[in-house]
Amino acid sequence: KHWRAAATINFSDQFLHHVLRTVKNDCSRTLYKFERIPHGDIHVTELPPNSEYAFLPSWYTNLPM
Repeated sequence: KHWRAAATINFSDQFLHHVLRTVKNDCSRTLYKFERIPHGDIHVTELPPNSEYAFLPSWYTNLPM
């Protein structure tokens, strides 16, 4: 299969709009896990800050805004 730029841009646009509608808690410690089900929807789970999926170091998330 060949990579199609238009399909990738369309998916990215739709996904980022979904993120904007979904993410309501603007906090550096809030973690959202987005999972795409093959040929289906994108499932979202809000996880605790100490989740195995957390990757930002505390020195970064604790920086003053």
